[in-house]
Amino acid sequence: MLLVWMILVFVLGACVGSFLNVCIYRLPFDKSVLWPGSRCSHCLKSIKWYDNIPLVSYWLLGGRCRFCRTRFSIRYFFIELSTALIFVGLFYVEVIANVYGLDEALLGTNRFNVGRGAIFTFHALLVSLLLAASVCDYDHHIIPLQITVSGTIFGLIGALLFPWPWPYLPAEAEMAAGAMVVSKAAASNRAVPVACVGTIARMAGAGRKLADGIGDRFGGNACRRHFLAWCSVLFRVGNGSEIHGSASR
Repeated sequence: MLLVWMILVFVLGACVGSFLNVCIYRLPFDKSVLWPGSRCSHCLKSIKWYDNIPLVSYWLLGGRCRFCRTRFSIRYFFIELSTALIFVGLFYVEVIANVYGLDEALLGTNRFNVGRGAIFTFHALLVSLLLAASVCDYDHHIIPLQITVSGTIFGLIGALLFPWPWPYLPAEAEMAAGAMVVSKAAASNRAVPVACVGTIARMAGAGRKLADGIGDRFGGNACRRHFLAWCSVLFRVGNGSEIHGSASR
């Protein structure tokens, strides 16, 4: 079953990589990534769906256009392969290996699985944007505003949907913090004073209270004003930096 999941994630990553190739090619020139469909840049003939299968079609066609036989850059293949491997790596680390140490016994099977899946999905999305931004910056010395704005929006949505200590409830987070200290100490054959576990739990509780206090302090209209003001500054600075960067390079 694990192998099946890894294959599915690999295929998903390859498909995302294929879409990233479109974004990398078109966004620096302010072209739509949805229309028109993929076509050869030399003969301008549309590429059929069966000639656009990630990874597979490149090798079946020898890396060339079916019609004019113009060679396509092998970078298209490597971006698809890199994205697929990154997705598989993230899936293994965050879902299979459970690198964040989510406690299934504390969360329950459903919340445990949803938590791991949501973390993987969110990070895979951000890594995809980072990969597209990196290649665009390498090619043109600019990062298209569509990528930076999308990353900002997704980041804010993620912060709203998955606030600390998600997927735990606040009381569960305190219990998980203490349990993690005990388990790590047991693995290293060291004794842990009870006071240490209590301190960890109090620190987690203090962090929760601090977060709640900040939310109360900047709640309501004040929160909206600060959010809009920072967004305005962010987009103005980003736009200016990109214009300056393109002019100087």
